[in-house]
Amino acid sequence: MVMTEKQEGLGDSLRLTIERSDLTDALIDAGDMSLENITDVASGIPVLKWMTAAGKSYLTIRDYLFVRKLAAFLADLKSLPAEGRTSLIQRLDNEPAYSKRAAEALITVLDRVDSNLKAVWVAKALRAYAVERITAREMMRVNAVIERVLVCDVDEILAMLEKRDMTKHSDTDCAQSALVAGLATITQGYGGGGLVPTPVYRLFKEHVLDAALH
Repeated sequence: MVMTEKQEGLGDSLRLTIERSDLTDALIDAGDMSLENITDVASGIPVLKWMTAAGKSYLTIRDYLFVRKLAAFLADLKSLPAEGRTSLIQRLDNEPAYSKRAAEALITVLDRVDSNLKAVWVAKALRAYAVERITAREMMRVNAVIERVLVCDVDEILAMLEKRDMTKHSDTDCAQSALVAGLATITQGYGGGGLVPTPVYRLFKEHVLDAALH
């Protein structure tokens, strides 16, 4: 799909798509199309046009899966008004952590996540930043969790960490999954060690998982 040296152009096309509601709607619709039909409409959608530029007349399977993730991301982000989406990207550009490359950073995250559900989670983290519930640095940490966590383990991780049991075993597959994702850490104490939630766990739960219920 996207190589690092190409992300700037794709980031610019994503920025334009986010800022214009008609382009957002068109790309969301494209997410429901077959690979062949997406290629047919690519010329009218900046992100897709860029992906098929430079003599490339078709989209690969990886491109297709990326478009579906991008469509899921935009569908959730659409709840923000167009002017709000424009100012959001501008705000992110001004954050030192993004150095005026916010759109490219979003492209990178969406390329790395392995499901449409995770793309929706990325949008929810961005929406939390938009209304100043989390900082840009906190959003980056949440996105790192989203990349690493196994979707199949999320419910069990929540149930385990919400028990607040300091003697929880840390040798189960689910516990290891929580540790790898950065959602838990191991503490030592009387009676043995146990898992406790990390600060980013609270951010992930409140602004991504709980937000998905509303």
